[in-house]
Amino acid sequence: MNSNLNNKKDNFSDIRKILMKAIRNWYFFLGVLLIAFAIAYFANKYTRPVYRVESKILVKSRTGANAASFLYGTDISSDMVTEGVESFVLKSYPIIYKTINELNFTHSFTIEDEIGPKQAYGWEPAIMQIDSAMEVKNYGKSYQFIVNDKDHFKFFSKDDPGNASTLYEFGQTVDYRGLTFRAIKKRDYDYSSIINQEFTFSLWHPHYVTMEYTNKLNVIPGTDGSTIDLALIGTIPRKEIDFITKLIDVYIDEELKRKNEQATKTINFISRELKRITDSLNLIETRKVSIRQQSSAQLSQSAVQLYNRLDDAELQSEQYENKLAIYNQLLSTINSSYNFDDLSGLAAIGIDDSGLKKLIDDLVTEQERIDQAEQGTGQNTNNPYIKRARDNVERLKTSISESVNNLVAATRQNKNRLDSRANSIRREIYAAPGAQQSLVNIERLNLISENLYILYNTKKAEAEVAKASASTDIQVIDPPMQIGGAEKSDKRNYLIAFFLGITLPLGFIVSKDFLSNKVAEKEDIERNTNIPILGQIWRYVKGKSMLVVHNNPKSVVAESFRSVRSNLNFFTSDVDQKIFVLTSSVSGEGKTFSSINLATVFAFSSKKVVLMGADLRRPKIFGDFGLKNDVGLSNFLAGSAFKSEIIQSTEIPYLDIISSGPVPPNPSELLMNNKMGELVNDLKKDYDYILIDTAPLGLVTDAFILMNYAHHTIFLVRQNHTPLEAIKNVQELYESGKLKNVSILFNDVKDQSNNYGYGYGYYQDKGK
Repeated sequence: MNSNLNNKKDNFSDIRKILMKAIRNWYFFLGVLLIAFAIAYFANKYTRPVYRVESKILVKSRTGANAASFLYGTDISSDMVTEGVESFVLKSYPIIYKTINELNFTHSFTIEDEIGPKQAYGWEPAIMQIDSAMEVKNYGKSYQFIVNDKDHFKFFSKDDPGNASTLYEFGQTVDYRGLTFRAIKKRDYDYSSIINQEFTFSLWHPHYVTMEYTNKLNVIPGTDGSTIDLALIGTIPRKEIDFITKLIDVYIDEELKRKNEQATKTINFISRELKRITDSLNLIETRKVSIRQQSSAQLSQSAVQLYNRLDDAELQSEQYENKLAIYNQLLSTINSSYNFDDLSGLAAIGIDDSGLKKLIDDLVTEQERIDQAEQGTGQNTNNPYIKRARDNVERLKTSISESVNNLVAATRQNKNRLDSRANSIRREIYAAPGAQQSLVNIERLNLISENLYILYNTKKAEAEVAKASASTDIQVIDPPMQIGGAEKSDKRNYLIAFFLGITLPLGFIVSKDFLSNKVAEKEDIERNTNIPILGQIWRYVKGKSMLVVHNNPKSVVAESFRSVRSNLNFFTSDVDQKIFVLTSSVSGEGKTFSSINLATVFAFSSKKVVLMGADLRRPKIFGDFGLKNDVGLSNFLAGSAFKSEIIQSTEIPYLDIISSGPVPPNPSELLMNNKMGELVNDLKKDYDYILIDTAPLGLVTDAFILMNYAHHTIFLVRQNHTPLEAIKNVQELYESGKLKNVSILFNDVKDQSNNYGYGYGYYQDKGK
């Protein structure tokens, strides 16, 4: 329960801290907001309005009968396309590429206005007829086009200003720097309105224009699966209307082309079979004539009857054999590949089952749609509609295989029955003379081939009728039209500007704190160590004297040192003569400043205080008191001075100073000298408080030596200066027992009354 409560408090504290930082940096937010709104203003001013163009088409149901139904018993071009594939085909690269080329969108005329280049779509100064071979070599280039009068124009490149004065006549073949073209005048065009206006003519690569329209065209399948919505957004509504109109026309043309190709494959397949049958008929006829020339055999009445019976039996048996061959070819084609070119023809001449015909037709159509949709996108497209269509193809193949296998079993049974009957009849015929038998066989084969020939010719004629009568299944419900007026994103841009103006500075502040490796808040200390916090010292005005407490005893900084004094007395309440050591992790964390002012606060309580500068490497404390450093602690430890010689009085009552003295070559060894202990013991007799300012703990071992004499160690941490790693290191020393009786003094805290402070708002300015 307490843990949850603490988590809630921490979360609230973090949010509150971020909000208060944002408030303190209001000027940063204001600056970013002004910049963002300025960008939004100019974006709105110099952005052209856009228009939305929409159209709706219907993919009609293919269940109605037409001429093709005589061929299959259903429509040769029946489409049962997986839902969504039609939409994908409409947006496929080949369809849009063809649309772009037919509209000639690779050519554009633009003219400059107050916003920038504006396309002159629909009012181009000329129709450009460019040699195709030369056009390919000049993709991506731009030229200047100026109408000089109603019969002449100028054409030049900006990097060829010398040609700017050359006049060309409309309709004239021009060869300009490898670009061969003719500029054709447009009828009913008021050329007087554009004389001397400079147009820019550009040649764009078809691929890039195609990709542009592929990306911005929205093709949305209707909820009923039979309608498709097309939408485009652009700055020129007439151009977008023309594009969608042409796109639908191209799509319809491609659909009719696909249907005709399917019917043509059927006709070609039947034609090949007809040629084979014709060759067989010619061979039979030759053999029949040969037999009659060699023999005068005539068929008796009984032979004729036997012949008719055998003919009926073998004709039916031949039909069953033909069906079995077609069934086997169907199975082989379906199971071996995805090339179903011959399936329609096989179904036309050998499949009577309407359900099986429908499955075959669906399979052929589905695979053709997949092939068309995959053009320009590769075989490994992950489009869900294509994947669903592929799954549908596999299901159709399985259903067809099962149906064909059932038909094969039934057909074999019927054929075996007919073959048994035919064999019985043949035995009777074989009793007749040999010449008569040969003639019977030839006549029988001739009749069978003639019947097949008539059947195939009939099927071919029906397929040709189906091809001639093919029509589109696409119907335009709503023609392309502009929906609504011009759309500008003024409000949206301002909302985006406001959003960015708030989130960017906030994100910067949060990320700065997140990425910082310095101690920024009191919470940073508490999260990384359980060493008690002695107090917080406010930031003082830099450049002034360090004697803040002495010079401004009523300032908030002075009061913060008084609070530290009270806390120190609490930590050492059982000691009379108190010794404090001040250290830090690195230099620049305010040890000297804190030592001087803490010593001053103790002196203000009428207690005798001595401040010892034990940082023998960088002597500092004497300068702010106006004292000298000629003789100091290093002299005493080296045995060249007495105690009385190194103690200096200050202008502050009750406060004396022992400066560091000249920098010795061996500071650590001097501090380990027994004389240091003697000095501390002697000072305890004369002073109530002894404050020792040492070198940084993280750099040298001097502080550890002096801690042996201290009742309490003060570890200085400076806001936005001390590394977080230093706090962790001190915590490790504290946990290991190497650092005892220690507390942390948070120094140089910026004025943040929302986070810190002691409630002393009535005091003077902190630097005074």
